[in-house]
Amino acid sequence: MKKFITLIAAVAMIATASAKVVELKMADGTKHIFTTSQLGSITFNDDNTVTATTFDGKAIEGLTGEVEKVQIDDEEDIIDIVDQELAFTYQDIKAFARNAKRINFVYPSVDPQGNPITLSGAITIPEEIFNGEQASEGIMLFNHFTIANKEEAPTRGYLYLEQMFLCNPFKPNYIVIESDFYGFGVTERFPQAYLYGTTNAQATLDCLEPAKRILEQLGIDTGKYLFNLGYSSGGFDAMATLKLADQTNPGEVLFDKTFAGGGPYDLRTVYEDYVNTDSITYLVSVPLLIVSFNETGQLGLDYNEVFKPLIADMVDEYILSKNYSTWPINYAIGTEHTVSDMLQPDYLDFENEHTKELLAILDEKSIMTDWEPNPANNIYLFHSRDDDYVTFECARKMADFLTDHGFQKSIIPGKTNLQTNLVVHQMGHLLATLVYVAQSVASIDTWSLLHDDTSVADIIDDLMFINTDPVDIILALRDRGIDIKQIFNGLFDEDGESGLNIEDIIAALMEAGIDVNTIIEELSDSGIDIEGIIAAIMADDDHAEQLAARKAARAQSEPLNVEQLLAKAMTDWYTTVGIK
Repeated sequence: MKKFITLIAAVAMIATASAKVVELKMADGTKHIFTTSQLGSITFNDDNTVTATTFDGKAIEGLTGEVEKVQIDDEEDIIDIVDQELAFTYQDIKAFARNAKRINFVYPSVDPQGNPITLSGAITIPEEIFNGEQASEGIMLFNHFTIANKEEAPTRGYLYLEQMFLCNPFKPNYIVIESDFYGFGVTERFPQAYLYGTTNAQATLDCLEPAKRILEQLGIDTGKYLFNLGYSSGGFDAMATLKLADQTNPGEVLFDKTFAGGGPYDLRTVYEDYVNTDSITYLVSVPLLIVSFNETGQLGLDYNEVFKPLIADMVDEYILSKNYSTWPINYAIGTEHTVSDMLQPDYLDFENEHTKELLAILDEKSIMTDWEPNPANNIYLFHSRDDDYVTFECARKMADFLTDHGFQKSIIPGKTNLQTNLVVHQMGHLLATLVYVAQSVASIDTWSLLHDDTSVADIIDDLMFINTDPVDIILALRDRGIDIKQIFNGLFDEDGESGLNIEDIIAALMEAGIDVNTIIEELSDSGIDIEGIIAAIMADDDHAEQLAARKAARAQSEPLNVEQLLAKAMTDWYTTVGIK
């Protein structure tokens, strides 16, 4: 055992300069992985056994018996390659299945304070790609959603949302790469960095190149495209990953598209919504958020001063232990409880100095702080307006932030660099996941058709980039015999003394439960400038000259061969689902 102690001491000396992996192989054949930053928690005993503890000093379960070998590894390394059956499952209904290989690996990164550390991640490869029977089209770089149980780390095989992307009628030929994140996998002894600024984004970016090198060593082609994805807290982390790539690696990591759904992008807004509504479906998010920021940011908060006994007494067992999943924690809290049942009065008062300090830190770690997003980034932003976990206001602020920085919204994929779907109603956070998955998968699966298939490229360009200027819309309607300006003028005169009065109509619509302002807002979310259209209708110009020019230009242009486009799309769909 002395030689092990000497070896470990030597590695500890260089731990601050390079992240390494310590592998303990036990006499019974079991294997345990640690990082150099964890060496202080490993004790070698005189009887040739070893004891290791978690961050709070508790012994790690299962680490017993005699040590046979201690191995030190540099850089990324494969921990194991395992078979995994993937399945598209929702509410315990298993719809589609697919065999895959999961490669668990470790790689160098940094901890929340910027110190070298080794993290773990997983590469999930559909079996036909792993065996060389099918070429990969690209990589889906995933940011996993909220987990609280150490058994739910990707390297433990918990791939709930990832399976939805790989197992569906399209069965996209992509490889999934993702990090366990700091606090899970080989760093599970540390509290997780839930929603903590760039920490998870750094873990995601750092795992990409090591994973690609492993795939290259195995002779597996990584394909052409790279997508960045995440839903819920993973949506936050996906946008954080895009932000970090913009800030630190401009032009080095280029995503074909980022798909972000249901994310709490503005953390102050989330916290204020918790307090103002005093109602929350996903109760665990309150202690997860505060405990993460306290432990990861080393704020020194006293949980008895932040939380009422209901939560303060649960932090060690239910949050820091990582022995429970989120819904068992919700049930342990009691789903009948509210935010004011969990937080002390000081933290319900936005004018209180303690609350102000916390909100300032939440502002600092929010996505929209200190970021000048590149309008060349391609983004899909999705959020249900009736989300019961993350307030829709987060999506509103994210969309407004992006449009303020040069992005133009459109609900049509490929129309602009900011595809939005912010008009879904009557879907809670979990059910809306299916819409996010369906639209993202469809976009990914048809990417090569839309961008590389020369037989339809010109047609796609014509369809995607038809001008939707308000005046053009009016002209297009007039082309079809609908003179919207004439109709409008027939309803309203300049003084509102004859015909209909627009204010009375709006009042009547709202009385009938139709919120005109919401309709205008949703049209705007879809990229339709309804206010611009109304302004164009009310303008003095009757657009006669523009209409004549439009007709002349159309007469000289080639008509769109929509039949060819549809035939190509259907052929690809039949091939995908195996219909001959």
